[in-house]
Amino acid sequence: MYYTPEAREKINAHLKRIKKKRLLHFGRKRELLDALISVVGDFDKGVYTQKISGLQQLLNSGAGSYLPDALNILLGKKMANLFYKVWERSTLYPFMGGMYRRSFRSVKDNSLYLNNLVNLLLYAVYKSALGEFDIKHELKRKREVYEYDTLLPHILSIYIDDNDKEVFELCKNIIYGEAEEGLISRELILGLLMSRSAEAHKLIGDLLLAAKLQEGLRQSIVESMDQGSCEGFVNT
Repeated sequence: MYYTPEAREKINAHLKRIKKKRLLHFGRKRELLDALISVVGDFDKGVYTQKISGLQQLLNSGAGSYLPDALNILLGKKMANLFYKVWERSTLYPFMGGMYRRSFRSVKDNSLYLNNLVNLLLYAVYKSALGEFDIKHELKRKREVYEYDTLLPHILSIYIDDNDKEVFELCKNIIYGEAEEGLISRELILGLLMSRSAEAHKLIGDLLLAAKLQEGLRQSIVESMDQGSCEGFVNT
């Protein structure tokens, strides 16, 4: 979805506006902002590794202290605050993905997560390009079969761990079939598992017990368990 021509057009238009704003900033903050814009603004695989390496060097050199400011310019205040939490929490989860992934985590070497974070940043830029982000709208929105939002579970887990009662109640109503809108999606399942909330993990446990012969739902839950927090894996 985020690599379609329509999505790319919105992302590029957003980045064009940000590039004008960058002229108001100087020094390491601008360097970091330019590096973030560069890694999400061009999909040329030939230079992507070089760009990632440059971004990692900037973060390690002390420019990382400007990350909240750079994200605020790039994403806007609300999404920047959410994404900075996503960045800070990244080591709670495995750094490998795909069918043959291993559930390895590393709190000592956060560079292992940079590729994942850049991919999530692209989603955040796209959401910022669309306007104000509303988590409840995202949970209620009907999705196409092929559509999967990689960033949404991360954000949902933050709302749950920040004890947002309205968002958790909506999740609960969707799981128990009491919500007028919203379907049980892989994003919802993974978001609950990525949280560190025992209440959220109980919802997934109840859903797994209720799935019974619904093979697709059981598969979605079991395949997502190792991608959540350690608490989510143990409690479920």
